[in-house]
Amino acid sequence: MTNNWGTGVGDQEPRPKRMGFAAPGYAAAFYACFGILTALYIRNETGIGQHINISAHTAALSMSRWNWADQQDAERPAGRGLFGVWVCGDGEYQWTHTGARGAFDRYMKVFGLEEYMASAPEPMPWSTEMTRELRGKVAELMTTKPRAEWVRLFNEADVPNHPVLYPGHAFEDQQARAVDMVVTVNDPVLGQMEQVGVPIKFEKTPGNIAGPAPLKGQHTDAVLQDIGYTQAEVARLRGDGVVE
Repeated sequence: MTNNWGTGVGDQEPRPKRMGFAAPGYAAAFYACFGILTALYIRNETGIGQHINISAHTAALSMSRWNWADQQDAERPAGRGLFGVWVCGDGEYQWTHTGARGAFDRYMKVFGLEEYMASAPEPMPWSTEMTRELRGKVAELMTTKPRAEWVRLFNEADVPNHPVLYPGHAFEDQQARAVDMVVTVNDPVLGQMEQVGVPIKFEKTPGNIAGPAPLKGQHTDAVLQDIGYTQAEVARLRGDGVVE
């Protein structure tokens, strides 16, 4: 959850929105496909075989500009599952998910809400109203502690969770830097700046960020000459206003 921030409506402050689909998982699958095809091409050209490494984390960072999100007030399906973004006692946001095996019951233990657990001696029959009721209780309890304390408690309970970072703050994460997903480039307009690194890690032929994003028309001549146009033909295209 790096850049999925809404603009706010009326008097509401901008706040993060939970993505409405598994973008990191899909992106990781896309990159795995691209990485395998690239590795096969390299092997056919050079005879070099290699491992590739892709993770949901690097995939999510590289696609953090996908701003698809669900509505915050959408009705949640009935069932013992609790996921979403919560406001903590210090005003920071925290994401949690209880889809992992046993995570829902561990989550309830953190809050002292054992009566909702699936493993309770007499489990409650679940309903949409029950889901709505529980979400209200959890939302209220989340405001009783700062985010750092919730992170500690959820980690100790083995409940999937992660702080929701403000746009740009994902680069401050130690993991992002450890896997070289933060690179520095010298932009001719903006100066020295950090940007997202290469999400697919090749064992023997690693990719790299060669430089900043090109300016408009910067590579027009090179691209056209690469596909067979002569300098005179490129000049004519430019003169006719076909390219810039």
